[in-house]
Amino acid sequence: MESKDKMKKPAEDAKAVLFAWLKENPLAPVFLVLTAYVIYNFFRPLPPLQGRALFLLLVFVSLFLRPRPADSSRILRVIDYFLAAAAVVVFVYSIIYHEDLAYRLGEPTNDDIAIALLGIILAIEGTRRGMGNALSIVICIFLAYFIFGHHIPVGYGYHVEFDIGEMANALFLDIQLDGIFGLSTYVFFKYIFLFFLYGNLLMATNASIFIMDFIRALVGTRRGGAAMASVTGSGALGSISGMAMGNVMITGVVTIPLMKRTGFKPWVAAGVEAAASSGGQIMPPVMGAVSFLMMAFLGLPYVRIIQAAIVPALLFYLAILASVYFYSIRVGATGIARSEVPQMKEVLTRREGLTFLLSFLSLLGLIIAKKSPMYAVMCAIGIAFVVSFFTPSRLNVKKILGVVNETGTGFTPAN
Repeated sequence: MESKDKMKKPAEDAKAVLFAWLKENPLAPVFLVLTAYVIYNFFRPLPPLQGRALFLLLVFVSLFLRPRPADSSRILRVIDYFLAAAAVVVFVYSIIYHEDLAYRLGEPTNDDIAIALLGIILAIEGTRRGMGNALSIVICIFLAYFIFGHHIPVGYGYHVEFDIGEMANALFLDIQLDGIFGLSTYVFFKYIFLFFLYGNLLMATNASIFIMDFIRALVGTRRGGAAMASVTGSGALGSISGMAMGNVMITGVVTIPLMKRTGFKPWVAAGVEAAASSGGQIMPPVMGAVSFLMMAFLGLPYVRIIQAAIVPALLFYLAILASVYFYSIRVGATGIARSEVPQMKEVLTRREGLTFLLSFLSLLGLIIAKKSPMYAVMCAIGIAFVVSFFTPSRLNVKKILGVVNETGTGFTPAN
């Protein structure tokens, strides 16, 4: 009887954690399905249009149903529900009729055109919410040119007239013309989401803390050590996440106060962190969304993109380190007190380092071996997941759900 009770307890605890997580995160089910689907697609990919439509369905629903502040107008919330329902209609239509849409490509029916126009409107609004007004305005300007460009005088940007069916075909229905279901969606679906997931998994297993402590132990006590730790730490973490904002959130909360305490002006400390974190977007092997888009548009192996980026990225960080060092001399900044710096021997004995080293080296090795980035990052995720169970920061249900939530929230940001 006691053994049965002991077996029931972990299951009940996991269930309680799951219900608490669902209550705290209203979009949790969507993020959970999105993560499960992207991983499932690695093993059993769906046909291109159907797979991308299901991916965009989950992304748009999570974007439109993002919780608003408590004092928001009820009308805005009703609009959110309407847009989410419209996204369901548009993308479920594309999922169900993906074969028919492919067969009648170039000759869409009235239903196809209506769905396409609604999808274009949703894409513009989704862009505005996720990326801000500026990009959505640029899209609207080019869309207006697409529609009304034939009214412009010859020699001033005139083009032949396109009917509404051609517009729907180019911007929505044809996956080869890089519309809503085109190459950009493919890259985000196949690669970028998984790298988001990998970065958040390393944070949940405290591998990111290991990196920062290792760098602080290495350079922290030198002149300007806090700033040097900020620069090198941002480069190391940025090479995995490829995100400037994520870099600031991880490293900045530690290094900015340390820089201020050791003699840096507050605005200089913030500038150093901002510059170093921004460099994470050009530091191989990940380099954010742009590197994968370059790979797809240029038709080059990902390792070629890395080879082209590595020298400029290292020079960028070398220049920031030189600037930090000479600024430290000029203002008389000191290093971090030895008592605040972890001992290198203690850092190197942490088993969390294995989570980072084994997964990251596998990622890098597979990319160098010219394996698909999707295959490489899936292997890295699997290794990090398994190795974490042999460390004090082993994953549990709560941490795994936290990784899913952070990945979904970061992938569908609300501007």
